[in-house]
Amino acid sequence: MPNVLSTYSNAAKEALSNLSPLNIRGISPSQITDDDIKQTHYIETLVLPPDLVPSPDITKAWYERNPLTLLGAREAASGKLIGFFHALPVSDALFEDIKHGKFTSYEFPASDVMLYDAPGTYKLYIASFCLHPAYQSNLQVFRFIYNGFLDLLTELAVERGVLISEIVADGATGKGKLLCEGIGMKSHTRSIINTDVYYAKLLPFEQSTLRLKTKRIRELIALYRSIEEGRRE
Repeated sequence: MPNVLSTYSNAAKEALSNLSPLNIRGISPSQITDDDIKQTHYIETLVLPPDLVPSPDITKAWYERNPLTLLGAREAASGKLIGFFHALPVSDALFEDIKHGKFTSYEFPASDVMLYDAPGTYKLYIASFCLHPAYQSNLQVFRFIYNGFLDLLTELAVERGVLISEIVADGATGKGKLLCEGIGMKSHTRSIINTDVYYAKLLPFEQSTLRLKTKRIRELIALYRSIEEGRRE
């Protein structure tokens, strides 16, 4: 897959150009390093309750199972990760457990992570979207990573015929809840560990529950619709 998997989109680059005097560069899925994975754990310990943070070994196992799941932004001067988005296509059984609030362990086996190895629909679990506390007030960094994620979904659809049919996320923090609501997800249930579970159905379109709140989301859904209609012809 060219473009997104090796770099960021024009939209993300435009956001990056507005970050001056910050010196930030994007990390595509193919550029994630072992140190980046350790940094995801460190950042999560700063912003999430301790029992919601998977170990670096688990995160690495997920990434090695499907490398098209983790992207972020790096401070160029230090080389350190400052924020990341981790979204995993997961098995139907695990997805249903998360959706219905029965999710008890944030360290599920890598075998529950699906591969984007064939055209079709996949169910996505947004495992984490975290910014280092020093950057949490910078909306441009947030948008930079967020646009990178939407670019990834776009490229997966165009290059591989991969479409996301359902999305679930555990809104463990206030910022996490705002993110879920910002992309049109709705609060679905409370989990057994007392967090808010957010959910959205994208496909089939006649059953969709997604509230289209941004131009980028509307564009992605329009692309999905054209691909789905092409498959039905």
